[in-house]
Amino acid sequence: MSTGTNAFWREVLDYIPGLVMLFRIDEEEQAHLIFVSDGVTEQLGFEPEQYVLASEEPTMVRSDLENLVDRIASMTHPDSGEIEAAVNLTDRGGNILPYQFDYRLFRPKSSKVNLISVALHPVDVSIDDVQVVGGGPVVESGGSTNGDAGQNKREGVKSQGELAGHGIAGGVSFVAGSPVMKGLMKQVDELSRLSQNMLITGERSTGKMTIADIMARKAAVLKSGTQVWSLDLRDLKGNRNRIFAGLDEADLKSTILDDIESNLQLVLGEISLLKAADQRDLLLAIETRLKRGFTTRVIATTTGSAEDLQKRGKLSVDFLYRLSFLSVMVPPLRDRADDLQKLAELQVEKVCTVLGVGVLPVDGAFVKGLMRSKLPGNFEELNKVVAVSVLGSSDVLKFSTGLKVEVASSGSEVGAIQFAEILPFEEMSRLYLEAVLERTGGRIYGKGGAAEVLEMKPTTLQSKLKKLEVKK
Repeated sequence: MSTGTNAFWREVLDYIPGLVMLFRIDEEEQAHLIFVSDGVTEQLGFEPEQYVLASEEPTMVRSDLENLVDRIASMTHPDSGEIEAAVNLTDRGGNILPYQFDYRLFRPKSSKVNLISVALHPVDVSIDDVQVVGGGPVVESGGSTNGDAGQNKREGVKSQGELAGHGIAGGVSFVAGSPVMKGLMKQVDELSRLSQNMLITGERSTGKMTIADIMARKAAVLKSGTQVWSLDLRDLKGNRNRIFAGLDEADLKSTILDDIESNLQLVLGEISLLKAADQRDLLLAIETRLKRGFTTRVIATTTGSAEDLQKRGKLSVDFLYRLSFLSVMVPPLRDRADDLQKLAELQVEKVCTVLGVGVLPVDGAFVKGLMRSKLPGNFEELNKVVAVSVLGSSDVLKFSTGLKVEVASSGSEVGAIQFAEILPFEEMSRLYLEAVLERTGGRIYGKGGAAEVLEMKPTTLQSKLKKLEVKK
């Protein structure tokens, strides 16, 4: 599309009332925002060009638009059933606002590119109805506009009090009923009120990213107008470019954070993966933003201490010195015995739902088996054990770490899945997804489809199926 054509459409969209977006579908069937009307300034507080640029970076904007496109993809699938044309968008102040939308898929006669036009209509709700739900996409936003943290409901997991309930956060079943977790959540409450950078440490797969997100959201609620950006570095490709670079990567003095005109809680998953150039860019961004009157608090996760990261050459001395992290450790599952019953029940319910069988009760013997195993892989190990145990059980849940099990197919025959004593995670995932697809008759979209029962976005599931070479 030529520059002249771009200018023409920019002018046309500027005169369209309300909030309208135009997406281009590329060769890999990924949607990219190419235009947005001036309504985005009036309703969300972004300049149109700024919103388009943010849609291609790991920001709350991209997360919102991925949800929108995924919902449209589900609605266009013949097996989708009735899906409400509704989505949440995050404004520049960090507020989550509900919208209804209309859309159209089309291809211009003068182009071979498929496009999606979307008209979004704000839904009138009171501030008490605006919430951030615990868990969800990689990037979420927090903050309060009513100035009353005690009455604001946007924290997500619970209100301002204890987080002793359970929910799904960051793909991890979150339970904080044991004494050690209650103590940790009390720490999180206290540390949320501080301005110091935080390092959330602990073994692999203990829920560190969940704790970091909760801390950031609680801090954002306490200070009006604060945004929360969350980025898990483990999700980025190995050959990625500088993640904090500005639009012109050749300009080493600009970063993507320069345009955020508010205080920021920046959550970074596994900070040991932050390359040297990214460390320099982040320090520059923090310094530049501070000169403009905006603070940037980093809440990072890692499996080692700050000293260990420096000794192994993962983080520079200058980076660690200037950020001066305070540390808090997330305990492993073996030290959270009082939570294992509830954690197991949540995961068993999910697996049984996927397989279309009655939910098996979790008894004391099963929990004792988990405790004896020590769960060296924490949540990853727990999820594997539960999946294998459910597949190998009938009326009573029997503890198993990897046996030959049989999964009844949707027909009359029985298909056997062989599990080694300890399977590689990707192999286990592939076999599990094949069993799920067999149960859903190969359906991915719609009610009762694999995406719904796995609680995944259909496009994300399609990507995993392709990556793992799952037979449909």
